[in-house]
Amino acid sequence: MSKILEKIFSIKNVENYNIITIFGVQFKHRNKLYSLIQENLNNIKSIYNWCTNYRLYSNEMEKHFIQPFIEYIGKRDFREKYLNCIKYLENEEIAKLNTIIKRIQIIQENPTQQVYDFYSHEEKQKLYDFWHNFVNKIIKIDENLYVYNQYKLPENLFGASLWYYNMNLGEIKNINKIKNKYIIDAGASVGDSAVLLSKYTNQKVMAFEPIPSNYNLIPKTCELNNIKNVVPINKALYNINTTLDFYIDKADNMVAAPGSSIEKPISGNCAHKIQVEAITLDSYVKENNLEVGLIKTDLEGVEQKFLEGAVETIKQQKPVLLISIYHKPEDLFEIIPFIANLNLGYKFKIIRDIDVSFLIETSVLAEVME
Repeated sequence: MSKILEKIFSIKNVENYNIITIFGVQFKHRNKLYSLIQENLNNIKSIYNWCTNYRLYSNEMEKHFIQPFIEYIGKRDFREKYLNCIKYLENEEIAKLNTIIKRIQIIQENPTQQVYDFYSHEEKQKLYDFWHNFVNKIIKIDENLYVYNQYKLPENLFGASLWYYNMNLGEIKNINKIKNKYIIDAGASVGDSAVLLSKYTNQKVMAFEPIPSNYNLIPKTCELNNIKNVVPINKALYNINTTLDFYIDKADNMVAAPGSSIEKPISGNCAHKIQVEAITLDSYVKENNLEVGLIKTDLEGVEQKFLEGAVETIKQQKPVLLISIYHKPEDLFEIIPFIANLNLGYKFKIIRDIDVSFLIETSVLAEVME
């Protein structure tokens, strides 16, 4: 703490006063500096926490998460993968991708460092706003009810990308085209994303969730938020119709699945196996004669398998796509070219929210401008 405090203190003696300035906040006192600091200790601690937790990067979980990305960037063919990806992006989107790569490289070069000061001034301000306008407004009513503004969840799953940034649905240019079409929520968890998506359509949100414990909470989430147009479906979406082995930990969280960022369970994580029915989106859309306006995915790295099983729907209906691309490095650099090579006229926007991470929750918004 002392090294940080050395950088944020400024002390002056003006007439009979000691004036101390900490990040622009001034305290004036007649007594000695020691007394002044003691009296304002809470203010100093608050500003110190604000500096270390909300303005500097220190996300140990994400630092472990990016190891596959470090390895991918170090491969011989990365140059080719990178150039093939950015040729479909506008300059602003290339800059976002480059920022992610640069920060991965900074961590790679300084692996033992605990705190990194690589956020821009604008990002630091947004982090401050994020903490005070989002995190501080999530409240716990009891073990089965958490609240943020008017929204309610049976578990504290108020992620910033959904609830603070609204999945960036405001970035969709032709949002009205979705209004009378079905929305596919692939990887619906407890129905949190379905609640937000439900207000964008007069039809239904088809909420696919393979994990039974999550699936069973979707009706509860909808009931808490008085949502009537969400249809829970306890199936996985994949590139073929089949049965998949999922591995679940003691808390009923998925720890491994075919095609995901973790194919097999890591030794010692107490996983047990369940069998899950998997179908293609194409088969489901055809069987139910759905007109699809938007597809959102958060599939723990199964996005490419999903897209392979959704190609006909995408080709025929050209829905808006909101696809997670952060679970695996292949997703970050190869999903955009995959969609672009369908030659349907999709334009791409990389969605990277400002929160305590710089990679996790990154997605791509793809939309055909007609």
